[in-house]
Amino acid sequence: MLTMKSNPNPATILRAELETLQFLVELLKTERLKLIGAEVESLPSITKEKAGLVGHLNQLAKERQTTMADAGFTLDEKGMRAWLASADSQDCASIWVELLDLTKSAKELNRVNGLLINKHLASGHQKLNVLSSVARGGSLYGPDGQSRMKAGLRSLVVG
Repeated sequence: MLTMKSNPNPATILRAELETLQFLVELLKTERLKLIGAEVESLPSITKEKAGLVGHLNQLAKERQTTMADAGFTLDEKGMRAWLASADSQDCASIWVELLDLTKSAKELNRVNGLLINKHLASGHQKLNVLSSVARGGSLYGPDGQSRMKAGLRSLVVG
């Protein structure tokens, strides 16, 4: 990942944000695959890495805002456009557009991963409820030998 030097220019900041966000998107894709494959043992390390990347993105955004404010630009859309136009690098605007598009992708990946995590949690709760019932003297099977489990407890994979 890129790290900032003192008084960075717009292109340097935006490239660092884009590179960090690309790492985050790839990590979210890996997380989705692990969730679909029910490989939940790897989730704690992925969560830790995600937190680090998000923290770094927040730091870079603050540096961008500080740099913009120090240069006399407002911290709104109009100020952003003016700041991008003032940059020495011609590709700042395209990097910004790519950064915004990638942010949308990251948000959607995170939303879907959240759904998958909730599905795993619900499945785990269902399994615990069944085990609790059995531990209290219940049975998984009725007198006719048929399962007492409801058909609606089957797993559903989203993705």
